[in-house]
Amino acid sequence: MANFLEWSDAYSVGIQKLDDDHRELLDLVSRAMECIIARDPPKRVARRIDDIVSRTRRHFAEEEWLMERTSYPNLGPHRYEHQALLEQIAKALADHARETISAVDLCTALGRWLLDHIAQSDKPLAEHLNKAGAGQ
Repeated sequence: MANFLEWSDAYSVGIQKLDDDHRELLDLVSRAMECIIARDPPKRVARRIDDIVSRTRRHFAEEEWLMERTSYPNLGPHRYEHQALLEQIAKALADHARETISAVDLCTALGRWLLDHIAQSDKPLAEHLNKAGAGQ
């Protein structure tokens, strides 16, 4: 089965570590969607979604550490975006538990948010990191 979200070089921010993280996150969302489409048991789907949340938190912490280390001028707004997404995920997970949002809608929203965040926030961050010499 083709991945729900395929990596494309258009998503690359030009920093290997960030690109690897983004690829992994897209793959996790795709694997969760595959479980949903295959009608896997709800516990397996929940584990896949938990993997997405856990990896997202770790990625955000790594990004924020880089932003702090290089005095990124948009650290505050970027960190706020991270916090907002984690809050949105928590709400969506609660909605999913109450069965007011489907797992498909949840994964679709996560994938869409990730791609938007890469394009709008992480690409400018990568430019800064490269200029600061922290992009390797």
